[in-house]
Amino acid sequence: MNAAVRFHPLNSSDSEPYSPDLVARADRGEPRAQFMVGVCYARGLGVAQDTHQALLWYRKAAEAGDSWAQCNLGLCHGRGIGVTHDGEEAVFWCRRAADQGDALAQRSLGVAYEQGIGVEKNEQEAVRWYRKAAEQGYADAQVCLGLCYEFGIGIPRDPHQAVVWYRKASEQDETSAQCRLGLCCAMGQGVTKDAVAAVRLFRKAADQGDSSAQALLGTFYEEGWGIEKDECEAVRWYQEAADGGDATAQCELAIRYQLGKGVERDEKEAVRRFREAAAQGHVLAEIGLGYCYATGFGVEEDEVEAVRLYLSAAEKDDPLAQFQMGICYDFGKGVEQNEYQAALWYQKAAQQGHAGAQFHFGVCYMNGAGVDEDKEEAYRWFRKAAEQGHPEALRILLPGETSTVRGYGVVHGSPAFWRPH
Repeated sequence: MNAAVRFHPLNSSDSEPYSPDLVARADRGEPRAQFMVGVCYARGLGVAQDTHQALLWYRKAAEAGDSWAQCNLGLCHGRGIGVTHDGEEAVFWCRRAADQGDALAQRSLGVAYEQGIGVEKNEQEAVRWYRKAAEQGYADAQVCLGLCYEFGIGIPRDPHQAVVWYRKASEQDETSAQCRLGLCCAMGQGVTKDAVAAVRLFRKAADQGDSSAQALLGTFYEEGWGIEKDECEAVRWYQEAADGGDATAQCELAIRYQLGKGVERDEKEAVRRFREAAAQGHVLAEIGLGYCYATGFGVEEDEVEAVRLYLSAAEKDDPLAQFQMGICYDFGKGVEQNEYQAALWYQKAAQQGHAGAQFHFGVCYMNGAGVDEDKEEAYRWFRKAAEQGHPEALRILLPGETSTVRGYGVVHGSPAFWRPH
């Protein structure tokens, strides 16, 4: 689970300020005092921040058996904070703390097993450690266990149990739990479908500054789900989320500025928001920014940069980006024209159900471009595209062959405007 990194002490009230008395106790060998001196150096509490000194004191306390110090030392090794990243060392120290019942260490050990960091990947073992921490009431672990139940990670999928654990964490004001529980309510997954309850949960998390919740609240205002439709409120919440670093919200705002939807059309702002989201690896933003470079929308035209961005998204197995790569190779945009590469990318996207790619892959077979000419195979792909309402495929096929198609709408503009729902 990609939880935010947390360190002991989890509650600021458990910290002890830097003082001569604290240092004297640490020098006398008191493990918890040694740990607290480390915390002071790590956080710059009453002393200049110094990660190296923090690690020295953590290690003294950890070797003396202090579970909080062991956990923090393990997390530092796991994240490469002040030391070279070392998954095995991270697991070593977290296990020592976890065996003493430390919930944060138990959750961290669960993450290590789930992701295969410093140990062989073992999702069942991850669940075991998440459960140990969750049963102690640690909200972050309760969310992790809920996710395992929701998605069937290391345990049979059980939406009802997922809701149980999300609710426990949500009652502790854990914002990620409020988001997950809100989504369960919105979808009727493990709980009665209730969009109003979903909005209430999103708002609780959003008011605490959770950018994912803010983005979700923006979507619900935009669509009028569980709340009166309000474009201005939608934009406001997207803006909050985007400023908080949420890539989905940044991309949503970029599309709005690109189209002038709910905001004044602004090419430069669209590019800025696409760039923010793309820097986080957001696939649709990479495609959108690629379109901007391909067409000179808000930036100087640069087809090579467009291809770089499309390729980054395509390598994440996104069918729209794969289709764009096929177009680039087909027509020599930003790359040397190559019908074999074009067919390869069309095929990747077509196999994932992208209608445009299915049509173009059919054209490849029809013309023997990048593949052996095969009219039968060409028409097979045309039919697949036509079944999704692709206009060119519909025009090629005989009316009798498209009887399953109930109508279609022509999509105008760049694929960057196509938004999944």
